Amino acid sequence: PQPVKQKAAQLESDVGDYSFDRAVICDQARTVDLLLANNFHFENNCAILTLDGYPSHAFKTVKAMLQRNPRLRVWVLHDCTPAGCQVAYTLKNDPDWFPQGVQIIDVGLRPQHAPPLKKLWEPSTPPVKGGPGLTSSELSWLGKYQLALAAIRPEQVIKRLFRSMSSV
Repeated sequence: PQPVKQKAAQLESDVGDYSFDRAVICDQARTVDLLLANNFHFENNCAILTLDGYPSHAFKTVKAMLQRNPRLRVWVLHDCTPAGCQVAYTLKNDPDWFPQGVQIIDVGLRPQHAPPLKKLWEPSTPPVKGGPGLTSSELSWLGKYQLALAAIRPEQVIKRLFRSMSSV
């Protein structure tokens, strides 16, 4: 039999030969950690990454796997911030991410979702400039406030994401 270390190295070298048909891209590492800690990736057979390269040990390999899959569907889970609300737009339009035609589904928080959570709104910190993927009413709200996905109970975040993935 092969030693355990040799088997592990062989498995790691083969991982790039596989892919996922689904991925969740987040704007925050803490959101990735929430999903990973709850085994969302195992239960839903999907990759989970941030737009900016987290988790760093697997990011390049997993991103390359996703880019090779023409049947890929991507869910975007983000905070209600200017940067968060622009993640889906970036994934749709940045050729460094996915080819045209990959289905991108935004399930993150946007200003229209904020009213029931009014007590949890935080003041917007940096000045908000116009940006692609944001409407004028979203820009107006984001110029005054922001809302972290962490304002919602973790089980509700997971349920919402699961429902969206199950309905497609």
